[in-house]
Amino acid sequence: MTQDRRVEIRGLAEGGCIPYAASCKAAKLDTAIQKDVWHPLADVRKVIKDVEREAYQKLKAAEILEKRLRKCWDEKVFAEWVVLNEQFDNLVAQINRLCFWHGCLWDAVELVDGRNGEIRQRAINQWLAEETLKGIKQLPHLRIQKLVERLENQLPEMLTFLDGIVEPLDDWQAQAEQHFQDHSSTAYFQSSVARLWRLEHALRNGQKQFHKAALKARRWLSDWIEADPQLQELAERLLNILERTVRTSCAAENINSVLRPYLTRCRECTDRVSRQLFLNLFVLWFNMHKFERGPRKGKSPYEIAGIDLGTDDWLTLLGYPPDLC
Repeated sequence: MTQDRRVEIRGLAEGGCIPYAASCKAAKLDTAIQKDVWHPLADVRKVIKDVEREAYQKLKAAEILEKRLRKCWDEKVFAEWVVLNEQFDNLVAQINRLCFWHGCLWDAVELVDGRNGEIRQRAINQWLAEETLKGIKQLPHLRIQKLVERLENQLPEMLTFLDGIVEPLDDWQAQAEQHFQDHSSTAYFQSSVARLWRLEHALRNGQKQFHKAALKARRWLSDWIEADPQLQELAERLLNILERTVRTSCAAENINSVLRPYLTRCRECTDRVSRQLFLNLFVLWFNMHKFERGPRKGKSPYEIAGIDLGTDDWLTLLGYPPDLC
């Protein structure tokens, strides 16, 4: 792509899979990498469930011994019962602490603070993430210790998105300063727009408890910018900056889930050229097919992007010059 279409890859988003680093090295790509923030959080939730299951097994075994003790007292059985209860209490304590640190880690990978609309800085999130890992590392369970190792390896590239937003945000702030002629007003407007984005983003992710807060924030901001076209443009620009900030590899994984079944069937594509040609055909099909469900139902990716399928516009996206379409 960089050679044939003369494009520049400014960054990559990946899910933390080991082969990705090797792929970038083989392709000689030296660019910023954003590791998916959802998978590490999901890993923490999985470990919490696993430790909870282990604690339940300890409790169940202790209850069995307790029934035996009620029928016939035995010092050896009682000692085993004490040990199981101590192990259960220890596991529950570790679960509670891990749940707390899970919330801190979630906060450390946020782009916007949902409480006050502050757009996070790398230093703040880095500090919170490092303190979180220090807290998790104090929990002695083997599964938790292995989790910490994975998180420590991924952490440096989990916050890349905060580096990428610096330049466009600085440009936006400079334009907003010219309009308001006041730094405090600019900061207040920025936090108001960012908080609305954060609340609406939470709603799109199914967090319905933020519905009232999002509606109130939307109405308040609408009343502020309604009579000022320049403020409307500034708000739209900031919303676009926040929306285009990539923190996960969900889009790539969605494409992979659609592409993988076709790859297993197309075994005749054995050389590099035929594989690339098939991939080009897949890109064309995917962008022209209409979604069958969800909020984009009845529209294709090209139509959502504003491309008229009745013209030859889409051919230019495949790399053909406009004069040959």
